[in-house]
Amino acid sequence: MILIVFYLIAFLSTFVFAVKYYNSKKVVTLDKEWFPTIPEEEQYFALVEQYGDEEANPQYTKILTSALVKRAMATISRMWDIQKEKPSLNQLVREGVVGENQLQQLTLAEEETEAKLEDIQQEAECYKDGWSKTILQESAQLIAYIRQQQAKRSANNSAKSSPAAKRTPKLSPEEELRRRKAEADKAARELIEEEEKSKKSKSKKSK
Repeated sequence: MILIVFYLIAFLSTFVFAVKYYNSKKVVTLDKEWFPTIPEEEQYFALVEQYGDEEANPQYTKILTSALVKRAMATISRMWDIQKEKPSLNQLVREGVVGENQLQQLTLAEEETEAKLEDIQQEAECYKDGWSKTILQESAQLIAYIRQQQAKRSANNSAKSSPAAKRTPKLSPEEELRRRKAEADKAARELIEEEEKSKKSKSKKSK
């Protein structure tokens, strides 16, 4: 009897370990889908490998610094995405919808991204003294500017493609002035008519 219980406990322990191992492997796969490699980072390292051993050349330096800024922008965007997802994932963990291992993987991804940002700062200092203190802020400002321009273009395209925009032809300044004057005259006539109706109504009541 004792032997049977021992084998049962051993089997259950092995089963639980196997399930945990499978789930951990599954989480890693999901994380790779959520956080793939950053292309701009790989491009930068490829350019460093190509031009890094060359003698100091302003043209090569410009290529490398431009690539480093693109790498910084992509890495900052990755960090923003992680920070955006973390609160909702915390909530899902508290509700028991997902396991804590996914939150741990997200935290690990955040730590790795922080390390990448520190590496970018160190790289920036190699190109220009003091650049390490400003490269991340400059890159974040570039991201914000690009997103702002994209939002403006999207809004303009939506306005141009709207049915009202298609039906209403663009007027010349003179035509626009005449249109506004006609609208003002119409509003004035309607106001006068409304006042006359009000006077007639009052006079009838007084009689």
